[in-house]
Amino acid sequence: LRQLLLAKKNAESVKYDSLIFTIQTRLADMYVKMKKLHQANEIYSKNFQYYQENISKIPLDDLFVLLFNKSYNHSILKQHDSALYYSRLGADLCYQNKLQRNYFLLRQGSVAYDLHDYKASIKNVSNAIPYLIQDGNMMVLTEAYSILGKSHKKLHNTKEALTYFKLIDSIYVQTHKHYKNQRSAFVALHDHYEKENNLKMQLKYMQKIMAYDSIYYVVICN
Repeated sequence: LRQLLLAKKNAESVKYDSLIFTIQTRLADMYVKMKKLHQANEIYSKNFQYYQENISKIPLDDLFVLLFNKSYNHSILKQHDSALYYSRLGADLCYQNKLQRNYFLLRQGSVAYDLHDYKASIKNVSNAIPYLIQDGNMMVLTEAYSILGKSHKKLHNTKEALTYFKLIDSIYVQTHKHYKNQRSAFVALHDHYEKENNLKMQLKYMQKIMAYDSIYYVVICN
């Protein structure tokens, strides 16, 4: 934080506006991690205003980071309409510049889930999946499968929900890494096999839940 503030001060001293824009976005991201969400949102809003007034000065990559993170921050604040607005804006800009919209489609799907619009959630995230698979980011892909699984579960599409929860498990088997949305998938699979009286599969997913919880406990303690 101290280094970012110093960099911002130096950029301001030479009136390097585009660098100030980038530094302020990183500063807001740090405030989000520190749970200072309103402070982060204030910076994001100032940066967005600067972008509107200086469109040609802002690199697209920096703008996409701003829009994605601003949408995410609004979601945390339960400001779902604003979260949807900025994710749609990001997706539209990607389309205009012939760039992949996968991460903004995922954002839209996440917001739609929060708004209980599960069909829209499934549509947006499903459209993002092929590009997410191509990117190979297993953490993000796990999040996408989680949203799809939970959305189908809310719509009582049990078979489809289980398919996506099993895909989350397959990522764990492939990578041996724990990601944020794995636990809920393991619990859903455990509960499913409990209803089927399949003790072997119940034990399998109980062990995975316990392994996940032990990792999470170590992280919290440290």
